[in-house]
Amino acid sequence: MNQTSFILSNAFKPLFVSFALALLLRFLGFSLLSNIALAFFGLALIFYRNPEREPEESDAFSIIAPIDGKVEQITPTNDSTIVEISSFLTDAHIVRAPLQSHFEYTKRSGINLFRKHPLHKKLGTILQFSFTKDEHRLSLELVEGFVRSQTAFFAQSGFAQAGARMAFFNTSVARLILPKNVELHVCTGDNLRAGESLVGFIK
Repeated sequence: MNQTSFILSNAFKPLFVSFALALLLRFLGFSLLSNIALAFFGLALIFYRNPEREPEESDAFSIIAPIDGKVEQITPTNDSTIVEISSFLTDAHIVRAPLQSHFEYTKRSGINLFRKHPLHKKLGTILQFSFTKDEHRLSLELVEGFVRSQTAFFAQSGFAQAGARMAFFNTSVARLILPKNVELHVCTGDNLRAGESLVGFIK
């Protein structure tokens, strides 16, 4: 899979099908249905886009947003700070490394439910990353949205640079679990761009 193309390769099938269907329906005189198919074509272009991003900060201990979305909640605990991020269908769905680190991941299949369903986070498909830099450890837990899509991985477990593409995943809600010694640079309500927006620094 080409990591630098504007559209991901797993978009080719839905793009081809929706565009071909739009042409066929137009030829048969079903203008309304043709327009709906074209709308799906446009949505697929947005959903599968693969933009280039540059981190706002290149410091070795800076933490960059791993996904596109909006900061919904920041929760401090005894030994960590949890940043909850909501993503939407119109966001780019490329998951990126939040910092230069070693990483590993696991995926648990589940049931695709709407974000507001009470069992969404418990029963949904979950992709989880663990990032380790020196003695610092970060976790990223992603819950898939109602629209199921094929997960694509750009990298196997190993080492990643900050902002590197990790996977394509239709994220609905994400929990970024940071160590306690992180100086946050985001607030509730902030919009984030994966691989670009600064979340904070490890002190």
